[in-house]
Amino acid sequence: MVLLKKFTACYLLLFGLFPILASTEPAFRKKPVRQLVHQDFKDLSPTVTGKKSSEQIEQLAIPDYNTRNATATLINEPESTDSSDEKHDSNSDGQKKNGKEEHTNTDHISGNTCTQNTFDIRSEADLEQISKCAKIKGDVVVEEYEGSLLELEGVAVIEGSLTIKNSGGLSSIEAPELQVVTGTLALDTLTSLSSLSFPKLMDIDSIEWKVLPILSHANFNRGIKKIKSVVMQDTSLTGFVGFNVEKLNRLNINNNRFLERIDSTVKEVDGELVIAANSKGLKVVLSDLEYAEKVVIKDADEVDIGKLENVKQSAEFINNKFTELDVSHLKEVGASLSISKNANLKKADFSSLSDVGGGLIVIDNMELNKIDCFPSLKTIGGAIEFHGDIEESSLQQLRLVKGSAIVKSSSSSFDCKNWIENQVSDVVRGGKIECGSGNSKNEG
Repeated sequence: MVLLKKFTACYLLLFGLFPILASTEPAFRKKPVRQLVHQDFKDLSPTVTGKKSSEQIEQLAIPDYNTRNATATLINEPESTDSSDEKHDSNSDGQKKNGKEEHTNTDHISGNTCTQNTFDIRSEADLEQISKCAKIKGDVVVEEYEGSLLELEGVAVIEGSLTIKNSGGLSSIEAPELQVVTGTLALDTLTSLSSLSFPKLMDIDSIEWKVLPILSHANFNRGIKKIKSVVMQDTSLTGFVGFNVEKLNRLNINNNRFLERIDSTVKEVDGELVIAANSKGLKVVLSDLEYAEKVVIKDADEVDIGKLENVKQSAEFINNKFTELDVSHLKEVGASLSISKNANLKKADFSSLSDVGGGLIVIDNMELNKIDCFPSLKTIGGAIEFHGDIEESSLQQLRLVKGSAIVKSSSSSFDCKNWIENQVSDVVRGGKIECGSGNSKNEG
């Protein structure tokens, strides 16, 4: 009787709870399935993604958990607690990731993405193949192009370099939508090119333009905001403006015979700064420049570099037409300082300069009669060499010259004896002392 009662109780307990258990869905069934979006499928095609792919994707059903492993490359992305806005903020324009400066974020640009190591363009038929690509991943090389107009009609981003060269019949290049080039924009030996238009281009790694003898117009309406290097050689451009950056690795502008103005907000040039052999009336406005690895300025009519504080290697001012040179904030030149053949130079201001790592060369500046522009100079790591119609020289703070000291003046007013005895005899350590003036033989 006791056993019968226990059996009855177990039976009622088991079958009484079964409907409740049967109506309860397992916990894993209630786990929310993350909604698929177009971003999950953007890399389905190795060459082109866009509207066509998205239409195919819309037909796909959300896979069941039993098939998840088979489609892991499509939906198995790491979960994150960050909101989309937070993600955007951490990777916004101008930010650095892992210590490296990134290009402008282009995730907002929609359209086809075309991927290939190199897109070779020689004809309009070749150009048509990339005309519908909003983003290009790979280098674009245009060489021996057959037409007179090259129009990159729909291209907004090139993740690579754009090189256009050796196309003698090409007269105009237009890229109305191009915003970013992560590599180099290289134009080389385009002898008929007269017009260039990149109205939306703001972000580029470097520019290298060479042998563009009749290029007179370049349109960068928005202004370049990010760029690392500029080389511009043998063009007919009349102005270099619109490059609003604070730092460059290289700035080399030479042999542009009609170039009348160079104007930039750059503060640092980590490599060479070379401006030479441009228009005779060239005005150079680098009024924010504070540092350069190397400076060469030749054949300029006016120069504004008044905030320059440090030159790591050499500085050369040669064959310019300006009457005054204000470098009053310059404190140190790591190698030689040369001021030579500036025919109209009457006044120079190097009042903060204390150290020159190499030689100090002041030669054939025929209007610069008094060398009194170095009142704070203490050490010269090389030689002193002064040539010209020099009447006076004053280096009162000079304490060390590691090379020779040589003066050759055509003026009879220059007093060699005084210069040797009172300015250089006690500070020259590594070489000879020579002085010659208009009314005396060489002394030393």
